[in-house]
Amino acid sequence: MRGPQQDRAQLECLANWMTMERPELRFLVPEALDTVERVMDLEFWRRAQSAVERQVEVPFAVRIGDGATLIILHGVIGLAFRQLDGWNLVDYKYAAHVNSYVAQWARLTGSSVFHAGLFSVRLRELSRSLSGVARSQE
Repeated sequence: MRGPQQDRAQLECLANWMTMERPELRFLVPEALDTVERVMDLEFWRRAQSAVERQVEVPFAVRIGDGATLIILHGVIGLAFRQLDGWNLVDYKYAAHVNSYVAQWARLTGSSVFHAGLFSVRLRELSRSLSGVARSQE
């Protein structure tokens, strides 16, 4: 997602380079490439590739709570991409993380979050349960 779309041969070179120090993992490369190709063929991936702006593995930290109780919320948002209707946030780990990131993303960017969801690599689907979740405080 960070760069231009790559074909299978380019991805295989990258995978082989990434397993250089762990050659025992090379047998997994064909299955991993199949998975990556299936994900790259999904509608949300194409939308992210053509987005006005996209960020990958975005670290953030914000202070929340009142003066008596100070809480620092920090995390890494797997994928954030902006389209004309607002930001789309996608995570690959936990729905609870996505829920907590949404309001903070809208606050930090000053832009609406149009959709936020959890992507399941195995099921190859992006959850739709968090659509239209936060508007900026402009």
